[in-house]
Amino acid sequence: MDVGRRRKYEPDRVTTAVRIPTEIHQKLQEEAEARDVSLNYLLVRGAQLVLERLTPLSDTEAQLQHEAS
Repeated sequence: MDVGRRRKYEPDRVTTAVRIPTEIHQKLQEEAEARDVSLNYLLVRGAQLVLERLTPLSDTEAQLQHEAS
């Protein structure tokens, strides 16, 4: 007998609380609704994009050392 909701996602998930300004939350909610996706999806995808575009710290530190010399 199958009890509870089926798992929609393969990777493990963590529930966390994030405090964001009301105005940003409202804009994110509006964008999620306009795109017919959940706010959670929009936030997770946005976080993925930021992580993909971050410069590795080792590169940043090397650049700072180069500029200082």
